[in-house]
Amino acid sequence: MNRTSNNRSGLFLLEIMIAILFFAMVSAVCLRSFARAHTLSQEASDMNQAMSHIENVAELLKSADSAVLDDSEQTVNLLNTEYALVSVNQKQYTLYFNNDWENCSEQEAAYTLLIQGSDLNSKNIRTYTITTSRTKDDTTIDQLTLELYTKKG
Repeated sequence: MNRTSNNRSGLFLLEIMIAILFFAMVSAVCLRSFARAHTLSQEASDMNQAMSHIENVAELLKSADSAVLDDSEQTVNLLNTEYALVSVNQKQYTLYFNNDWENCSEQEAAYTLLIQGSDLNSKNIRTYTITTSRTKDDTTIDQLTLELYTKKG
């Protein structure tokens, strides 16, 4: 009689261990899914913010007169109408953003928007490459090439 009781309790213990193992595996899969969903959500948010700032800068450049775009100081003033902090190095302009995509200094930056301009070509077209990237791993989030035609005269 005692022997069957031990047998049943051993089977019951084994059944509980299998159930716990099953729920632990399901929990691990769920946690992994939630972590992946968070990562995808963050990447999508970054992409949206990056594209928004790229479009904003492109519209600013498109609205400017060619004389403004020829002068680095005037181009910085143009960018300052929307962004308080602009770093310039020759024909390369850099905007820095914190984790909330607010314009900030280079030391606080989580994201970078780089504007690289070229001189006019023979067809009076000036090309700008606008790139956003993460500062921690220098991965590109999005990029746009903008070509602006300048009338002669």
